[in-house]
Amino acid sequence: METYYTLGSGRAWPTDEGSDGYKMLEDELETYKDDKAVEIQVYIYLTEYVDKPLDDLAFNQMKCYFEHIRSLKMSMLLRFACDHTQGGNHSPKQDIILEHLRQIKQFNMRNLQLIKDTVTAYQFGMIGAWGEWGATLGKYNEKKLLNAMIDAFPDGTYFQGRDMRVVNQTDKNPKSEYVGYHNDFLVGRPHSWNTAADKYSSKDYKKFFANAPYRLNDGEMPWGGYTDEPNEMVVGIEFLKQMLEHCMGTLI
Repeated sequence: METYYTLGSGRAWPTDEGSDGYKMLEDELETYKDDKAVEIQVYIYLTEYVDKPLDDLAFNQMKCYFEHIRSLKMSMLLRFACDHTQGGNHSPKQDIILEHLRQIKQFNMRNLQLIKDTVTAYQFGMIGAWGEWGATLGKYNEKKLLNAMIDAFPDGTYFQGRDMRVVNQTDKNPKSEYVGYHNDFLVGRPHSWNTAADKYSSKDYKKFFANAPYRLNDGEMPWGGYTDEPNEMVVGIEFLKQMLEHCMGTLI
């Protein structure tokens, strides 16, 4: 499952005035009830805080939402995001992101058991459209932000990066062995938008292939009609082979 919650407004999608984060979650649970899902990819949108610190309202909302996830006996692939589309740019400046991460760390330490109960993995977010570290006009010291994200979560937390450019920057972090991958463009064949791109002979791909069995990884197929691919067909058998090769623990 995949769902969204916007801190401040309580909406699901940041710009949808008629939406409600809890209602979207309920609808997703109903849609996928026969699949008996146990994981939810949760986007926490910070669009209302791109130029200021998080406040008590934001943290109270986040705590209640996480407690609700726990009451469902489910857990999250958690991602914070600011930009909700490639067409705009809502990314905060680096000092605001670092302040948010400092505050999130304090929240996590105050709610340690809640975080351990509900966060399966933290997906590196904050930057770019949907927190994927792509399309953004912001200028950042990426390694500094990645280290701050890792530091914001308790020992034993697993992390996931969208592509090797991001993951490689965590190599010298003491917790690098906990950094896996979320490949958001699984189509059953090599593709430039894969986590390790489409060059099976490249250094990045060999590193990805060697690390994948020892990391916690997530996969996702593209939304149909939302790419520029001339043919978005996914061949089932080849897709399953790719899932096996990438050692996916979850598929969203």
